[in-house]
Amino acid sequence: MCCAVGACGADDDKAAKGPGADTATVTAQTAEPSTSDRVARPPSPRDATAPEREAAEVALRYARAVADRDWPVACTTRSRAGRADLARTAGSCERALSVVFKGKPVELFETVLVGDVRIRGRRAGVDLVQPGQKKPFLTLGAVRQRTGRWLLEELPNRQIP
Repeated sequence: MCCAVGACGADDDKAAKGPGADTATVTAQTAEPSTSDRVARPPSPRDATAPEREAAEVALRYARAVADRDWPVACTTRSRAGRADLARTAGSCERALSVVFKGKPVELFETVLVGDVRIRGRRAGVDLVQPGQKKPFLTLGAVRQRTGRWLLEELPNRQIP
């Protein structure tokens, strides 16, 4: 059930269909570039486009909810398909997350910052980094919903931009 930790979702390509699905990856630097001599800093909203900021915000909302063990809020950051997958596993999204994170050091999620946000079509990859670190702590997959909102979804690594 590592996928719940990564906030990934179903292995389907439905979300990638539609206009812009084959566009090049757009990289938003919401933290310093992750070169060998740079470390992450807090997000700078003016460095990112609105979609990149929105994807970053949902990822941070998830991270803070996990840190607080606030499973209902963490579940609101997930797509309907993602919540349904977790419910099939454990009866509810909230119960699944509580089981996955039981005994885990969730306080690590409290201080993560957004690193890089990459958008390709209707999918986004959001890197979360610990302060002072160069490499991502976690990369979350997000999918733009028909409503325009970004929600986290379990995606295979190869499908996360």
